[in-house]
Amino acid sequence: EQCPPEIWLRIFSQACTDGGQTGASLSSVSRAFKHVSAEMRYQSVALHGLHRMRSFAATLESTPHILRRVRHLYI
Repeated sequence: EQCPPEIWLRIFSQACTDGGQTGASLSSVSRAFKHVSAEMRYQSVALHGLHRMRSFAATLESTPHILRRVRHLYI
């Protein structure tokens, strides 16, 4: 049997708290995982250096709705 996407989403939300590495890995497993894990994108953000901070700020300015997804921010 297939696990419903809602269950995967709950699992992914618990797993994706490391700054993005786990989410990136999950998105490369399959098309289904890529789709579900996309909802977790930006849940956990790790910014190292001024360039990445500015880049993330620019992303937020162009797509402000993603700010609602951020749960963990590491600077």
